[in-house]
Amino acid sequence: MTERRILDAALLGRTLDDEFVVDCHGHIDHWKLMSGIDCDVDSMIADMDRVGIDVLCINKWNCPDIFQSNTDVANALKKYPGRFVAYATTQPCLGKQATLDELKRCFDELGFSGIKIHNAYETLPMRDMWYLPEFQEAMDVIWSFAADRRCSLLCHWLVPEEVLKRYPEAQFIIAHSLGIPHYANTYAPYPNAYFDTAASTNLRGNLEHFVALVGAERILYGSDMPYANPAYRLGQVVGTRVPDADMRKIVGGNMARLLNLEIPGKYR
Repeated sequence: MTERRILDAALLGRTLDDEFVVDCHGHIDHWKLMSGIDCDVDSMIADMDRVGIDVLCINKWNCPDIFQSNTDVANALKKYPGRFVAYATTQPCLGKQATLDELKRCFDELGFSGIKIHNAYETLPMRDMWYLPEFQEAMDVIWSFAADRRCSLLCHWLVPEEVLKRYPEAQFIIAHSLGIPHYANTYAPYPNAYFDTAASTNLRGNLEHFVALVGAERILYGSDMPYANPAYRLGQVVGTRVPDADMRKIVGGNMARLLNLEIPGKYR
């Protein structure tokens, strides 16, 4: 009989205290078009504790000044050491040197571990930006930096397949991808492509579909908090027909591996 203790705990409304949970997709800002929950770091820590999230990967992109955004994220790291992992927000339209300088500041001075790429903070629609040589040069800086540091990129748009081939050392997390089943087919051939669960369209059967096609080792729990309630998003994941051995990888083990996080002894 398949072990389903994680599901049993969730159905009883228990905090997942017996599992190491790493949320790969979070923010410390608030998008005015979405209701969400409280987005100050104190409230987010309280919500994490209520659900059983040990570590949340965060960025702040909804701010015109990415330098201040990244500094705000660094302040959250300092306030709650060990509870947050930081993604550096990038803005390729600023050019390749400014992009590289900010990545170095975030990683070498502020203690960041990953990179966030989002199309909403660019000055032109993404379909136009891709054709600008200076934008392409800045993107090459980001891809190369991630490959050199062997770090994760949380990508809010489709990553070209040639990029996945060219930079196998980088770890590409395709944001919200579990809500789009055909992404499993598109990115299945690339072992450096990972799929997060932070999707409003994460329907019944989607997780099982991805597990069957790419394996549980490439799926990462993500909530998109505070834009979505982390308890609801975690329920979408644990309330599936995936056995506990694979579920433990999805809710925390896989992201811990990518981040080189040591899983505390009580969870082993």
